[in-house]
Amino acid sequence: MTETCDTLKPYKASSGKFVVPDDLVRLLLHCEKFNFSDLHLQTGNRGHIDAEGRKHDALAHRLTNGEMEDIINELYRRSSASGLIAKGQPVDGAYDMSPSRGERYRYRFNGSGELSAGGASGMQITIRALPSDPPSAQQLGLKQADIDDFIHENGLVVISGQTGSGKTSTLAAVVRYVLENIPDKKILTAEAPIEFVFDSVTKNNSMISQSEVGVHIDTFAAALRSALRRKPEIYMVGEARDLETIDAAIEASVTGHLVWTTNHANGAPATIQRMVMGYPHEVQSLKLFMLCSVMRACISQTLVIGTNGKRVALREKLLVTPDVRQILTSKPPLELLSSAQEALVQYGRPMIVDAQEKYDAGVIDNDTLELIARTYGEATR
Repeated sequence: MTETCDTLKPYKASSGKFVVPDDLVRLLLHCEKFNFSDLHLQTGNRGHIDAEGRKHDALAHRLTNGEMEDIINELYRRSSASGLIAKGQPVDGAYDMSPSRGERYRYRFNGSGELSAGGASGMQITIRALPSDPPSAQQLGLKQADIDDFIHENGLVVISGQTGSGKTSTLAAVVRYVLENIPDKKILTAEAPIEFVFDSVTKNNSMISQSEVGVHIDTFAAALRSALRRKPEIYMVGEARDLETIDAAIEASVTGHLVWTTNHANGAPATIQRMVMGYPHEVQSLKLFMLCSVMRACISQTLVIGTNGKRVALREKLLVTPDVRQILTSKPPLELLSSAQEALVQYGRPMIVDAQEKYDAGVIDNDTLELIARTYGEATR
């Protein structure tokens, strides 16, 4: 049963020392009682629990670096995560626990090195709670038209936004929609880490197979190329963050598959620019043509706080029609950002349009509307 944060007290390890796995399980169960979103742990610190938009002390004592090493190694499980962090390599992953029959909790975590109090080397760990079930389209405010932007016979659909903007949740909702409503589809995924699982989703004669990069497959690009031999109708790749993965996503799209992926960029124009301008100058025009030939939609998303105190998703979209493709490819790649902005204003749906509609409906306030206007462009209002 969820308790109010007024009763949230720091967790106290029974032995006075944080011992894994027992104290880690108890701490996470303690956090679950308050419907927490994130747990932040840090060498020499008591840590914080994020719940109901506020931070609360997580522990009754300050964690030593040895305790932090034990925690990250327990979370990572595959090898010595603390050794990787000591070499300057951050670690990411997912953590499952089943404290009793019928109970299952899932988390995403990140650990990295830092300078702790007193100048010594330490680390920080952020643990994010993941819902037991993937969200539905209705829960995320996705209309049928929003879902249809992802559903094509083939091609590439990219959803972009900053870390924490809800890209993975949106993709999970679309995957759930396909499994529940569209028969005879085989969906393959490559994720780092796997955040949502679909065990509880009723599948309409469709199937899903999920792989975690670093556990089941080496890289996103390798996963994409392997998938071509497994005959999926839809392939979801967690992030197109390097040229090899972008190339593989284009290749899969060209061969008749529907590929969904994410990218870290603010706005649809910046997303398209980022996916092209990372290539060497001499091949940018070719890569732009190839990308535009397979891209079906570019959607960008951000989360803001609504007037009810809850997070609200705002979305910008550019469907790549022949007219849009002509605008994007008619000028040199160096002018791609301005070309994409022109296409968005003329044929797309800029972020400020969604924000204005939600402001008019009383979902967001004027300060948020003005922030979106400053960030994404007043001229598109």
